[in-house]
Amino acid sequence: MSIGIGIIGLGWISQKIHLPFFTNNSDIDFVGVFDIDDFKVNEVKKNFKINQVFNTYDSLIKCKKINIVVIATPNHLHQTQINEAIINNKYVFSEKPLCINGLELENLKALESHLGNLFPLLPSRYTQEVNKVKELIGTIGDIYKVKGTWNRGNGIPTSSWFTNKNKSGGGVLIDLGSHIIDVIFYLLDFPDILNSNSFLSNNFLNQNEKKANWHESNTDKKNTRISDSVEDNAQVFLKSRDMSIYIDLSWASVRKYDESTFEIHGTKGSIIMKTLFGFSRNRYLDNSTIVYEVDQKEEIVIQMKNNNPSSYYFEMLENNLAKVKRKESNIDYVKNAFKTIDIIDRLYTNQNLGINEEVYYV
Repeated sequence: MSIGIGIIGLGWISQKIHLPFFTNNSDIDFVGVFDIDDFKVNEVKKNFKINQVFNTYDSLIKCKKINIVVIATPNHLHQTQINEAIINNKYVFSEKPLCINGLELENLKALESHLGNLFPLLPSRYTQEVNKVKELIGTIGDIYKVKGTWNRGNGIPTSSWFTNKNKSGGGVLIDLGSHIIDVIFYLLDFPDILNSNSFLSNNFLNQNEKKANWHESNTDKKNTRISDSVEDNAQVFLKSRDMSIYIDLSWASVRKYDESTFEIHGTKGSIIMKTLFGFSRNRYLDNSTIVYEVDQKEEIVIQMKNNNPSSYYFEMLENNLAKVKRKESNIDYVKNAFKTIDIIDRLYTNQNLGINEEVYYV
């Protein structure tokens, strides 16, 4: 099966991941692109083999040579572009988040049977360390307490739309939180969340030294203005019937190094994982570490070499392509991704209204 790809949005993630992957994949016989920024378009034409540059994203979506539309635009455009592509019978690979609020989520749910053609891009599920934890988690009894963190020292995104709430939907919660909450839900088999609460703060956004210099590309250098309408730190508290979940997120802090961690505590044992998701080079660990203890026996320490983060992104894309070739529905994955979006929307809504959800004890 020959496949045509259309990429909407030619920013950092497209140039770092999507274009290298799809232009070097033997299953792909057509690559078309669209972006409103001529500078980005010209950079992409110079650096990659592109079959066609489209004048509008509508014309790309309607092109008969294209089977899969990749959406890598600012967050506020995702839902509209997903809807249009799916209505035109395309498969859709969309960067997170699929949408930025509850109303947009309802609009996506209205697509119903067509949602099997939607592929949320959540690469952290594909890391070897996450799947090792997934393999071990059934041995530590009933889970009652979980903690997940993703903390950066200097990690504020350089593209200006990330810090404009109208375009991004929020700050670090919708950005890093989309990954961390998804991984926690994946490890826990997507529990029902009864209560949610958060504390969001803006502490470092206007400090230039706190920007993510590893995230900057030639096409982002002119987008240096930072808005202060979003949070750069977030603490989240979730409760299901049987467990508590605490999540700590930061784009910027006084930390010297960046780190992602998970602690999962059960009635028979515990698992603690230290790693680093994403593309930051500001790491101190050469290996990801999992500390595993069951029945108060000696701890088992598992070391896993940190792979290039592009590798698990590429693995995810390969998996998605294989599903497309098999014409396999992705509906279960989509419905699970909706649970993360719903929680993030609840957290932002409650924060804006000054509401703390009541905690029920069982």
